[in-house]
Amino acid sequence: MKLIREVLWIIFFTFVGEILNASLPLPVPAGVYGLILMLIFLMRGIIRLDEVEQAGNFLLETMSIMFLPAAVGTMTVSKLLLPVLFPYMVIILFSTFLVMAVTGLSAEFILRKTESKEDWEKEESEEKK
Repeated sequence: MKLIREVLWIIFFTFVGEILNASLPLPVPAGVYGLILMLIFLMRGIIRLDEVEQAGNFLLETMSIMFLPAAVGTMTVSKLLLPVLFPYMVIILFSTFLVMAVTGLSAEFILRKTESKEDWEKEESEEKK
C-alpha cells in the first residue's frame, strides 16, 4: 500500500506538470514543472522524503531499461545517421566537457563563498570571546 501511495504522488506531480506545460506559454518541459513542484513540496514539508523515496529509487534503478526502445530505434536508422555521426560526436564531446567545466567551476565558486563565510563567522565569534 505504501508503494502505491508513493507512485501516486509521483504520478500526481507528473500530471500537474503536464497541466502547467499545457497552460503556461513558457518553453519548459512538463517534467521540469513537476520536479520543481515536487521540490517545493518536499522543502516546505508538505510531503516527506520517505513518502516518495522507495518509488523514486525504483524508477531510478529501472531507468536504463526504459532507454532500450530508443536505442533499438536508433539502430534501425543507422544508415541515415552515418553521414552526420562525426559532427554529432564532436558536438556531444564538446558539450559534455563544457557542462563538466561549468559545473566544476560553479561548485568551486560556491565552496569558496561558503568556506569564506564560515571562516568570517568563526573569526567573529572568536573576537567576541
